[in-house]
Amino acid sequence: MAIIRNREKLGTTLSFLDSLEPLEEHAFSPQLVNVVNNARVQKDLIQLESFIQYAKDNCLNDAGETLHRVCEANCVPETYRNTLGFVVNEYSILADAEIFETMVQLQESGMSVFVAPISSISPFYTKLTEALDLDDDETEFSNCTNLHRYINESIYEDVKNKISAGYQGVKAKVSGAIGEVSKKMASVRKKISELNDKLHKTAGDGKIFVSRQIDKLKKTYNSLKAKMIELKKKAGQKVSGAIDSAKKAAQSAGDWASEKYDSAKKTVSSGIDSFKNKIGMGKK
Repeated sequence: MAIIRNREKLGTTLSFLDSLEPLEEHAFSPQLVNVVNNARVQKDLIQLESFIQYAKDNCLNDAGETLHRVCEANCVPETYRNTLGFVVNEYSILADAEIFETMVQLQESGMSVFVAPISSISPFYTKLTEALDLDDDETEFSNCTNLHRYINESIYEDVKNKISAGYQGVKAKVSGAIGEVSKKMASVRKKISELNDKLHKTAGDGKIFVSRQIDKLKKTYNSLKAKMIELKKKAGQKVSGAIDSAKKAAQSAGDWASEKYDSAKKTVSSGIDSFKNKIGMGKK
């Protein structure tokens, strides 16, 4: 039940996944976790990202119970449930440790898990192809201005400009930047895989050229991986900072309320004592 590592076995038959956007405003219902038949692998497949989101939104800690609800909602007969499998986008397991760990756990329990490569029509992949073509004549990665632009494009600026003070805002914006980098990483992996296949069929100067392209892509991938690590580190710092700010604000509000309460209590107490004295009930 190992992951399918040969991209040709899945091809672009799973490219429909690229069109699925995460639903963030409302809790997932089991009907939104679609079970889709894939003729290429001859299995009914559940998208792992949606499966995990549904479980989290509905506080379900039991994968078996989650699977049962999804199957009931999708009218999957019990006799077919043992043949179900999961499919996950490659960029999701590059970006999210929780998704990766869940994938491993499912495999260890005997479930089939297939990894879908990023689509060839994804803008992340097409932009990479364009950048690599424009840097054809460069022999050194350090001189590949287009690949460097691809690496750095709209990553740090998005994080810097879009992060809000609230915990959820910080989490969402940084997660978006991480998702962007993960899709670029998946695109690079796809391109390297394609060029490796081409390398075995090429000879002479052509082989040298393809080998040089692969080397540039590997350095591109390492640069993106470094950015991913840095973004995740920033995400932790920003979220931690937002939580600390919220705690301080709450503490400050609590202190203010406490002071107002004490002041009001003293004022009321003083008024009562004055009233008692006026009617002769004060302490003698």
